Amino acid sequence: NDTTPMVTITQSSPMYVTFTIPESDFLRIREYAGHANFRTEVSIPGSSQPAQQGKLSLIDNTVDTSTGTIRLKATFENSDRLLYPGLFTNVVLTLGTQPQAVVVPSQAVQIGQDNSFVYTVKPDMTVEVRKVKTGPSFNEMVVIDEGLNPGDKIVTDGQLRLVPGATVQAKDQQRSEPQQNTGASPQESQSSGAGK
Repeated sequence: NDTTPMVTITQSSPMYVTFTIPESDFLRIREYAGHANFRTEVSIPGSSQPAQQGKLSLIDNTVDTSTGTIRLKATFENSDRLLYPGLFTNVVLTLGTQPQAVVVPSQAVQIGQDNSFVYTVKPDMTVEVRKVKTGPSFNEMVVIDEGLNPGDKIVTDGQLRLVPGATVQAKDQQRSEPQQNTGASPQESQSSGAGK
């Protein structure tokens, strides 16, 4: 009648990785989970090995009310046996991509009473307010769905001192840190693919 197990059997291929997401992200993940560009990747922190591609296999049917999270499970082939049961991993869900998206530093976007806006720099180095519709954000960058075009110059710092028509002067930027600006300075909006 001893209930102590003699042997513990674990499966290493395929490997299941369980993780949680905030409940506020649940509807977006469920909406995009069936799309072709939806990707699930797992990596081991500190490892030089590339992330492994997998498949989202389960979304739990309840919200943990104590943490406000939902549990998900992803399946990975793990053919190289890098993943082990109980190992801490990082999971990245890529919902899709937006080719040729206009992307700006998040500090450039200001919140007004009715909408978001940015200060754009005209050729005569004066500023004007431009209403924008923002999209997803990632790593301190935000996608601008409407209101800006690639190449538009925007102010990324010092907006509190600006009014429409004010003159600005560009500050030199170091190429290694394009998002670091020290004054009311214009920066060109970037156009690239952006993850959701």
